[in-house]
Amino acid sequence: MLIECPSCGSHFVVDSEGQHPCPVCSHMCGGQQNAAPSTPQEPPPSRPPESAWDVGPIAPPMPSSPQTIHGPPPVSQGTHSMCAIHAQKEAEGVCTRCGNFYCDECRGMIDGQPFCAPCYYKMEGEARYIVWEDASSSMSFYNKFMATVKEVMFSPSTFFDSMPLKGGYGKPILFAMICMGLGSIGIAILQVGMLVLGASSGGRSLNPGFLIVMGFMYVIVMLVSIPMSVVMAVFVGGGIYHGCLKLFGGGEKGYEATVRVLCYATAPYILGLIPLCGMYIGAFWQMGLQIYGAKRAHDMTLGRVLMAVFVPFFVVMIIVAIFVLAVIALVGVR
Repeated sequence: MLIECPSCGSHFVVDSEGQHPCPVCSHMCGGQQNAAPSTPQEPPPSRPPESAWDVGPIAPPMPSSPQTIHGPPPVSQGTHSMCAIHAQKEAEGVCTRCGNFYCDECRGMIDGQPFCAPCYYKMEGEARYIVWEDASSSMSFYNKFMATVKEVMFSPSTFFDSMPLKGGYGKPILFAMICMGLGSIGIAILQVGMLVLGASSGGRSLNPGFLIVMGFMYVIVMLVSIPMSVVMAVFVGGGIYHGCLKLFGGGEKGYEATVRVLCYATAPYILGLIPLCGMYIGAFWQMGLQIYGAKRAHDMTLGRVLMAVFVPFFVVMIIVAIFVLAVIALVGVR
């Protein structure tokens, strides 16, 4: 319980109700008039601007006996302590991580412990973890990649709930490049094989060496173009997708979270290594992961995500259809 001394204005914590001496001036304090309001369970606090996230060094654990709180000085108005984030609101308690005062608007609870909003969101972010982005992991590059692919494809709930919403674009984009590169190799080999079969049918014959060289060059060109294709797809496509999510009341976790969803949703693209059907199965699987990943990452309802995906698509299709019909009508008039 947080106690404020009415004599000297200092603050200290006690583990029971009743009268307690102030450790600064020895004035007897306690009772309902000096007790800070209780901290009920409630939804997460409103997210403060990141300019207010500099909460200073982490304070040591709260003591079990009365002691003066060390940390950032309280903001006071008269005998009442004020919130460190919302200076106009009276504080309800002290963050157990940084020692700052919080109000009812910026209080968050984790495992029964109260935190101010900046610490709440920092700790929530630190709790998110995927092995692909862990540079300190002892797993090999191959094992980390395969473990991530498996989790994305077969445990999407666990993966997207654990996926960090921030942390840079490099590793997610690298993951997407590898997945799309592997899938493109399979598609290129299939296309070259069909070219060879077509060239050798009907009594026609081409130099096998020429076909091999052409196929090899085709694969090289496709692989070289993949980085640019991935960057365009995730940043431009991510911007469009994020805008659609915002249009339907989502996207609250930010643009980077949307880009990360799109990058990791490319995991099924490796099914392109399976001849014929792999690329089609992978395309539908990837679309499903993009929808489900946005739902989990942005805490949206499935209906809103589906509207964000399909309503703009149908609007564009209608516009294209109207344009085509208008062109046909103009040509018919002439």
